[in-house]
Amino acid sequence: MDLPVIRCRNEPRNRERKTTQTPKDIPMHLSELKIGFTDGEEESRQPNFSQYYYDYNNYVEKSLEPQIYLVAGRRGTGKTALSFYLEKEQKCYNHFITRISYKELTPASFRKNNQELRTGSLYQLFRWLFLLELSKILLDSGNEILGILPEYKLLKDLSDKNYEFKNPHKASLISQIINNGLKVKFGSLAAGTSLGELELNPGVKGQLTDQSVVLFYDNLFQIIKPLVAKAAELDVKFTILLDDIDDHMSSDEESRRILEDLINAVYGFNGEIRNLHNGSKILLFIRSDVFNRITIANKHKILDDHTIILQWDTRSDINSPLLELIVKRLKTNCGTAFRANEKTEDILYRLFPGKVTYKQTDGAQRSIDGYTFILRRTHYRPRDIIRYLRFIQEKYPHIKEFSGF
Repeated sequence: MDLPVIRCRNEPRNRERKTTQTPKDIPMHLSELKIGFTDGEEESRQPNFSQYYYDYNNYVEKSLEPQIYLVAGRRGTGKTALSFYLEKEQKCYNHFITRISYKELTPASFRKNNQELRTGSLYQLFRWLFLLELSKILLDSGNEILGILPEYKLLKDLSDKNYEFKNPHKASLISQIINNGLKVKFGSLAAGTSLGELELNPGVKGQLTDQSVVLFYDNLFQIIKPLVAKAAELDVKFTILLDDIDDHMSSDEESRRILEDLINAVYGFNGEIRNLHNGSKILLFIRSDVFNRITIANKHKILDDHTIILQWDTRSDINSPLLELIVKRLKTNCGTAFRANEKTEDILYRLFPGKVTYKQTDGAQRSIDGYTFILRRTHYRPRDIIRYLRFIQEKYPHIKEFSGF
């Protein structure tokens, strides 16, 4: 079962333009219009990112619902922009959100002596890394009530003694664990039981020793469990965003196995954490085509109950949400050129005042609105329309409307 695809709906024909004012020229050239970037990370660096981010279909709120573990979508639908918006704008005094980029991770990062690991070998490792990330966000929260608990002090001591707690998802650390093993100094639990040092054995024949990884996980989970339970009492939530994992993962079998272990680990880890605190979780961002290739047992359950799919309406009339996105950016970025209370349709009629005439396959000519002409030549993704409009800007920088192209 693959991800569903929205079909194009019927659109109104020959709609009359109803403007509240006489259309006026845009008081600047096309080259001066700040439409923004196609890259979500570059967008997030802009000082007014929070003002012009367009929350289509209420995806911000939906992605933070406790039962949602995955955000899926095609390239260019806004996954990365959403992840940065959540990290920058949704965290607050009682909701701590951190974004982890997997951009530097490649299939080679998960090989032992340059040999591929077997399916399932990375499941426990990913859970251990997630627990390290949760430890880090617990310590970084600075919550005073959590800070007085003995488990918090023990966790801080662990972090101070073991550099792995500082940046657990670095490719170099993952490679070290897989190839050379790892020792963690656990010290003593609050009850006085000494754990000493635990060694993570890289094992043989391309597989981590599950027993040693589970021992690592269980001992750290003992320390974190009361902290997470206390956070639930205080209504303090933690969300860890994982993005960019599919940047270097292709359609080969090795990549598929890595992603299957990762998704299984997200599903299993979230189940454990939500039993303690229903408001905390891991949220993984992944391309739809990548998700469709995996063959894990829980795939349909994860898709039906724990995934939201970023899809944009495929209508190409004046009510397209992609046009709303462009208008919001222009209102935010272009000063007084577009008034804050100016209606979207009025701005669009200023930007696209004329019709575009083109030949159909049967040789007949047809005229349609400029924005409809553009939208029908995209895949109905933000990246497509931004790229198309920027192309027109570059080709016709000194005109003041998107017409005549």
